[in-house]
Amino acid sequence: MKSFEKKLPLAVLILTGLMVTLNSRAATLWTGPNTNFVNSASSDPTQPTNQDRLTADVWITRGSSNGIYNAAIEEAFTHFFSPQNTAWSDGALSNYSSLSYVDWDTWARLQHGGPPNTIDVSAVVHLVSEDIYLSVTFTGWGGFGGGFSWTRSTPQVGPIVAIDSPTNGASFTAPANVTITASANDSKGSVTNVSFIDGATFLGQTDSTPYTLTATFTAGSHALTAVATDSSGLSATSSVVNISVGVANPTLSVTITNPPDNSVLGNTDNINIGADVTDTNSVVTNVSFFDGAVLLRSVAASPFQFTTGPFTFALGMHTLTAVASDNIGGSATSDPADA
Repeated sequence: MKSFEKKLPLAVLILTGLMVTLNSRAATLWTGPNTNFVNSASSDPTQPTNQDRLTADVWITRGSSNGIYNAAIEEAFTHFFSPQNTAWSDGALSNYSSLSYVDWDTWARLQHGGPPNTIDVSAVVHLVSEDIYLSVTFTGWGGFGGGFSWTRSTPQVGPIVAIDSPTNGASFTAPANVTITASANDSKGSVTNVSFIDGATFLGQTDSTPYTLTATFTAGSHALTAVATDSSGLSATSSVVNISVGVANPTLSVTITNPPDNSVLGNTDNINIGADVTDTNSVVTNVSFFDGAVLLRSVAASPFQFTTGPFTFALGMHTLTAVASDNIGGSATSDPADA
């Protein structure tokens, strides 16, 4: 068993973990394949085979009674303290940052009425000092005879990659020259290449940071992914980022007809806002009215107008614009009208 000169209280370890997160690195999520661990009843908790050694500092085991503890730095279970260097919460690993964590005893006994009731409960465990999060589900509890079993996630092997730009749902007008930027890293190696793909179409690749590529897209929907490869030959694919590219339509135009530019209005007035739209080769399907970047209303049929009641404008200047869309994917934005 490893020896430590001093056993730190959980509160100190949590604070240390938070400082590490804030000051030096981001949290690590174990999203690799699940593995099963069984600690048999009446087994010797000092033996490595009866310890689930998550990291060099966290070895989870259980004696013939009471709860689980961290054999790397504890000799036995202590209520509302063990396993040291861990914190627990119900939930999914994907929501790790928004969960509320407590010690195992509080989680198992106070929140669930006892360890047997935690079987099949999806939990997230925080290895505090290393700022690691993993998913854990107990599959068995041996009662007073000792022993337990669980399934848990493992460290991801290989690179991690994500598309940072453009954002999912972004829209452009054809022909669209779009810069795609991805982030990629590998905790056990180095990323050697990042490729960019549109659906099944290869767009290009780069072997240097920042991982960026500019591609030209035609009108339609495009499903973008990035594939990172590391020095061991392992690869990973990012989540899909969907973008849409609309058809340029020079015959579509929109003008705000009311209120006139530079109008002076009362902040409690109900204001009629309207637009005139022309489109000679397609059908207008929607006009959206904006106050700066704030959407006020979308109108799907002529006349393209509405009254601001029951809401009112705050005191100050307001810049109104209208954005018209048609059935061939074209769009046009009006000149602004200040009020």
